Amino acid sequence: MHSQILCKGTAAAVAARRMRNILGPVLGKGGWTWNTHEVKLLNTSAGDTVKIGEISYQLKTPRNPELVPINHMSETLPQTVVQHLRWIMQKDLLGQDVFLIGPPGPLRRSIAMKYLELTKREVEYVALSRDTTETDLKQRREIRSGTAFYIDQVIVLQCAVRAATEGRILVLEGLEKAERNVLPVLNNLLENREMQLEDGRFLMSYQRYDKLLTEHTKEELDAWQIVRVSEYFRVIALGLPVPRYKGNPLDPPLRSRFQARDIYYLPFKDQLEILYVVGPNVPAERVSQLLSFATTLCSQESHNLGLPDFPVDNLPPALTVLEQFPMLSSQQLVQRLYPYQAMLGKEGRTAVEGVLSRFELLDACQQPASSAVLKVVPASTEQPGQAGAQADVTVRITDKDITFQVPAGTKAPRPPNSNPAFISTPSHAQLLAEMVQSHLVKDMCLIGAKGCGKSAVAKEFAEMLGYNMEPVMLYQDMTARDLLQQRYTLANGDTAWRPSPLVTAAQEGKLLLLDGIHRVNLGTLAVLSRLLHDRELSLYDGSRLLRWDRYQEHIFRGMYMCRAVKAVKMGHILVIDEADKAPTNVTCILKTLVESGEMILADGRRIVSDPLEAERRPNTIAMHPDFRMLVLANRPGFPFLGNDFFGSLGDIFSCHAVDNPKPQAEFAMLKQYGPAVPDATLHKLVAAFGELRAMADQGTITYPYSTREVVNIVKHLQRFPDEGLANVVRNVFDFDSYNKDTREVLIEALHKHGIPIGAKPSSVHLAKELPLPEVRMSGYWTTNQEGNARRKLLCPTETHPIDIKGPVFLRVQGYPCERQESRALSFTEEKATWQIPMSEVNIICDVTTNNDAIYMATCNPVCLFAMKESGDTVQCMELYDVFPRTISGVWQPFVTVAALGSPLEGQVVLHEEQSNTVLHLDVLTGAVRRLILSQEPEQPAPKASNWWSSSSSKEAQGGHKMCREFAYKNWLLFFKEGGNQLDVLDVLEGRVHTISLPINLSKVFLVAEDRWLLVESNTNKKFLLTKPMHMGAEDSGVCQLHSVSEDGVSTGHGANAMCVPQTVGSDQLPNENLSAALGQKIVSPNRLLSDTSSYARIIVGFPDLMSPNEVYSFKRDVDLSEMRGGDSGGQMFSRGGLKSGVAKRTNCVSLLSANQVVRALPPGQAPLKDIFPPDVTPPMTAAYLEVTDLNSKKLKYIPVPRSLSVSPYTTWISKVSDSDVLLAGLGSGGVVTVDMGGYVRLWETGLENLQRSLLEWRTMIGSEDGRPIQITVQRDSGLDVTAPKHGKVDPENAPHVGGNQWAGGTGGRDTAGLGGKGGPYRLDAGHKVHQLSKAEINAIPEDVRRAAREMGEKAFKARLKEIDMSEYDASTYERFSGNVRRQVQSLRIILDSLQAKGKERQWLKNQSLGELDDAKIIDGLTGEKAIYKRRGELDPELGSPQQKPKRLRVLADVSGSMYRFNGVDGRLERSMEAVCMVMEALESYEQKIKYDIVGHSGDGYDIELVRTDKVPKNNKQRLKVLKNMHAHSQFCMSGDYTLESTEAGIRELAREDADERFVVVLSDANLERYGITPERFARALTSDPQVNAFAIFIGSLGDQADRLQRTLPAGRSFVAMDTKHIPQILQQIFTSTMLSSA
Repeated sequence: MHSQILCKGTAAAVAARRMRNILGPVLGKGGWTWNTHEVKLLNTSAGDTVKIGEISYQLKTPRNPELVPINHMSETLPQTVVQHLRWIMQKDLLGQDVFLIGPPGPLRRSIAMKYLELTKREVEYVALSRDTTETDLKQRREIRSGTAFYIDQVIVLQCAVRAATEGRILVLEGLEKAERNVLPVLNNLLENREMQLEDGRFLMSYQRYDKLLTEHTKEELDAWQIVRVSEYFRVIALGLPVPRYKGNPLDPPLRSRFQARDIYYLPFKDQLEILYVVGPNVPAERVSQLLSFATTLCSQESHNLGLPDFPVDNLPPALTVLEQFPMLSSQQLVQRLYPYQAMLGKEGRTAVEGVLSRFELLDACQQPASSAVLKVVPASTEQPGQAGAQADVTVRITDKDITFQVPAGTKAPRPPNSNPAFISTPSHAQLLAEMVQSHLVKDMCLIGAKGCGKSAVAKEFAEMLGYNMEPVMLYQDMTARDLLQQRYTLANGDTAWRPSPLVTAAQEGKLLLLDGIHRVNLGTLAVLSRLLHDRELSLYDGSRLLRWDRYQEHIFRGMYMCRAVKAVKMGHILVIDEADKAPTNVTCILKTLVESGEMILADGRRIVSDPLEAERRPNTIAMHPDFRMLVLANRPGFPFLGNDFFGSLGDIFSCHAVDNPKPQAEFAMLKQYGPAVPDATLHKLVAAFGELRAMADQGTITYPYSTREVVNIVKHLQRFPDEGLANVVRNVFDFDSYNKDTREVLIEALHKHGIPIGAKPSSVHLAKELPLPEVRMSGYWTTNQEGNARRKLLCPTETHPIDIKGPVFLRVQGYPCERQESRALSFTEEKATWQIPMSEVNIICDVTTNNDAIYMATCNPVCLFAMKESGDTVQCMELYDVFPRTISGVWQPFVTVAALGSPLEGQVVLHEEQSNTVLHLDVLTGAVRRLILSQEPEQPAPKASNWWSSSSSKEAQGGHKMCREFAYKNWLLFFKEGGNQLDVLDVLEGRVHTISLPINLSKVFLVAEDRWLLVESNTNKKFLLTKPMHMGAEDSGVCQLHSVSEDGVSTGHGANAMCVPQTVGSDQLPNENLSAALGQKIVSPNRLLSDTSSYARIIVGFPDLMSPNEVYSFKRDVDLSEMRGGDSGGQMFSRGGLKSGVAKRTNCVSLLSANQVVRALPPGQAPLKDIFPPDVTPPMTAAYLEVTDLNSKKLKYIPVPRSLSVSPYTTWISKVSDSDVLLAGLGSGGVVTVDMGGYVRLWETGLENLQRSLLEWRTMIGSEDGRPIQITVQRDSGLDVTAPKHGKVDPENAPHVGGNQWAGGTGGRDTAGLGGKGGPYRLDAGHKVHQLSKAEINAIPEDVRRAAREMGEKAFKARLKEIDMSEYDASTYERFSGNVRRQVQSLRIILDSLQAKGKERQWLKNQSLGELDDAKIIDGLTGEKAIYKRRGELDPELGSPQQKPKRLRVLADVSGSMYRFNGVDGRLERSMEAVCMVMEALESYEQKIKYDIVGHSGDGYDIELVRTDKVPKNNKQRLKVLKNMHAHSQFCMSGDYTLESTEAGIRELAREDADERFVVVLSDANLERYGITPERFARALTSDPQVNAFAIFIGSLGDQADRLQRTLPAGRSFVAMDTKHIPQILQQIFTSTMLSSA
């Protein structure tokens, strides 16, 4: 028989969304019918296997088949559902519990039941509600034959116990409905698979139990009451995301024990396919329009406008109605599903009707409406698959009569309009006709004002269809027990359960009328969700109501009792977990036990610590001397939702704070869980979760991510290595996928650490490869060693110790490195980037590396920055005192850095080229020593700055140079351009070797330790300086100089093939690289050389062979020196006429292991026409990295992003480099660049490294072959028992696309072929493949996206027109708003988490003292204690709207000192940014916080800026507030009224009625000047206990603020010299009162 539910109420939004008339989004047209499954699972034997994709699960024969869900699998499954099932199977195999989170609807439960049916798993289902109490979770006693027995509770705990011991799946639905102290009872069962029962039994994990079983017998374990938890026990939780939907946020310890999966609505095309099946005769265009409308109202834009989600799951039954009544108006049908006219305001209705119009659904005036029900008679024939009575109903729509069959009651139907007591009107007749249509598919809800006739219409409807009606009046305090079953006693005193009218109606097939459904709390109504969707219900007495085709019944029983007294007697350790969840008055009973060793039990017995006293006194229990307590509790406050246990009992325990492990320890631990997981992946996880925890501490996010969640991610990666990290982390972060602000913060944090969430495997954007010109032999280098010239070219050497001045110790300042991994959304050559903390006017002049250390030098002023390649801190040494003349700006130094090697790691030599100053710096200690190389007296430095000028005299003079090729071996070479002397500095020995030369130098290249290539200054002729021939190095006091002649290929000698090298390698190319570069097998000494006329040159044989050395060149078409550099960044003012001479840095490095030469070229020297298509505008860049790969013979030009800020000293920059970047090679391969804005970027250029990194990156994303996942069930014999088939064979072998029929087709479904979905295997019939991509299948149509955007844009444009804001004002406001945008987002997250403080007096039930609760009399007979009620203050329900808003007053300092010292520390702008942040963050939170902003200055203490009744609503109004602050501060009188403003604000707020009251004083710390002592200010802040007053100091001269803060009461004052700290300060302010008892 059919049980129908009819609801009526007055709250449109609640009622309309509560009664969902849908069976499930994936059920077919039959609605309540079931069909043959695509995957047949009937009569499978033990040993069968089910496979979802490549994941296999071994099926087992269920011992209780009645507990296995049936008839949940549909005929076809969308790929999205299959993906969800695959994921659940993975978690099942890993032994992890899962949480399916998503919008309201039956989809989450449907997927869970499908999985259980697919895997033949027994289920224990629990629907949680706000009425689920701690007593319900424990054992319940029943009276049988006059004796009270423990009966294991059937609601949660006993279900959990049975599921745990029998290896079943425990399904918990509605976790957000349960109160905060209920679910933690299950924490230990979820985490460790252990639980203590009150009847003495102890559930133990199967690992520990089996280990004990090897040492003890089962009888012993049974005697000890130890019960084994099955290894197959799992938990599937179903819940809504909070916030976004109303409910209690999950307790973090509970949440961390689950792996999350976002179960959103099915993709557009899957939904469309389902609707086409449900309504095959409904025009496809109309179906698409309805689905497009529904999808648009579920978009982010719709949510931003405050519109409720459209119930997409209701579309299939709506299509069933349309199939029967094609003439119905689409708009009226939408109104039945989404009654926007009744539940939305004017703006909402306008937005919805705009979308209706967009999809041509505004047809209410065009389409005819249902007019009346003409006839109702018993059905002559029954529909297949239906049970119970049916009725044939004839409805007249305009002039057409339509007859259809609907469920009916057990009585005979009564003709319409035959009831004299019912006066029918046209509107009533139309309503009844529409109700009959809705009755065709499911339950319905009547919405209307009080007294409009809802009850009369419902009664007429019931009698017309032959139903007996069961009215149930609903009220606000109604509980889940009131709705389902009540307890009573039998005549013999035994206790029993009486079914409610609701249950009786369901059993007897009545029409249930729920009158006043809007009055009942949503947490209570949650128990009816499964009844409405699935026609199933679990009752308190253990019985279950099942849908007629799933009818089964089973009763559950068990027993348990408390074990605390046993621990006291036996000397055990009593572990009290989740102590913060119990009310403090409960946990306080432990105080006397711990302090005095005594406690009185509920039965009158007394626990005493003195055994002699226990012997003397009766009814006592002696405490064992070994008894101890171990109490586990979370910290108080949000988000742990617990009480302040430490504040109540912390002083009697030895308290230890347990934090997450440090990064190194966490990495080592994760490596144990995932030995096969790459170290790089583990490091990314450790870094990302470390930052997320820091953000939680700062208040940027609310959830404190724990190590447990990282461990579960690593376990998944270890078991399924092909799963991408970006997908696996969703197991944790899907909980937050519905909170836009939190989601953006999380994604940014994950991207920062290189976790490519949201990236696609195809998002590979490597630079375009161009062909490299062929290599050609271009000449010879011959090292001459004629006998006569030998003596002339001997160079004498002198050695002397260096003079060291110092050390002096400078401060080494550490700055956090905001490192950003660059491969978050796409794969490029760029690996990571960060910015060094340098001033805007400073100039980068050098960068060098040593192993994984990077050193950067600046010259305005001179500073040294150092950090590790993968480090998180930048060390800075400022050298003001060493180079004081830079401060005046008359001297422009140029410094070069050399990084020393072992044993001097972390030390550098810094060389200034003009003054030839050589400094030795220790970055670790800050020690600075000056090394004086020459014994000659120092020459005074030039007085003017014209050393940098372009005059010929100064150019000829030249500068001092340092060669650092062998700095890693702790020696350096110095020379002067145009000079004839080399100084070799041995840093370890402290000596200088001076070599005198017969030539003047322009360049020196250290091509080997004992061979140096010298270039003469005037002729560019080359010489090779070596140790003298036939002499030992130890005895040598002279060096030998050989001339190097260059000959062209044509003559073999004499031709001018001279080149001027820019770089020459200090080591040779490996033999394999040399052979690859030259295209021939060759083994020889060699050097890689670069100059402006070639991409690269290789000198084979040089410098070891004295015979002619062949020179091979990769020539350029145009010499770089002849090309114009182009305009870029800071160079745009210095190119052309302003620049003369060459830049100091060549920006060219050789990567010998990668066989590459990398240059940094200005944009004008890059072949942009070859790199970019003609229709693409090249991006604005600082430079291009020209990568010459001699292995692949390819060229690449990698754009370096343009610097965001460049020093104004553009001419100076042009002297440093041709482009806006400097370049250095990395020890790990690749290069590092630093642009003139201080942005450091790491680049990977080597082909092998790129291939390896790309593989790792794609592995992190996850591999997909594009084929849909197939579900297969196999027997041990290997026979396939699934519905996917080979298909028919076409004898003509014609190509087939789609159709679900032919073998060898493409783009189809279920049959063997290529490019489609659902086929059992690939089958190539020789045709072109029509591939359906996953993106195409899941994509939302562009017109739907456009409609969502148009809806948002239309509202935005209307808003702009309304506020009438000019572009200038908009840009001015953006200056402040843009600086605090992230802080506003953080503050809004904090506001979402605020809990109501106000309390209301009402009846508190389930108390252990007070007045007897009549509803608990029967429970009292059984021995229950909590049977009383009393009046008291009840904490507001979590997530519920505050009855009263919190009251906030911000006191902003707008005194003259704010304006006067703004140039020193930016205090006025910081104050304006803080006010802007408060105004933006509190917008739309008026129901939570009522605020005003009052200024104080020398003009007074109550300068009105923002009134509570007139808060700014748009940017224009907020800008006006900021302008007033600035103008007032500029023109106000001198003086300070901070104290008076604080006192007045506190007095005024104390008089107002509010949930809580806050006064926040924004001020500088300049109070001493006006005679305001810290003691007076402290008294003002604490003058009224009803008002929580705090001070935030945002300006300070010296340490004013710090000193003032130390003298004020703890927790009442804060220092914020950066606006980004204010949100977390406000969070501390808001949450501090949650722990107080005020």
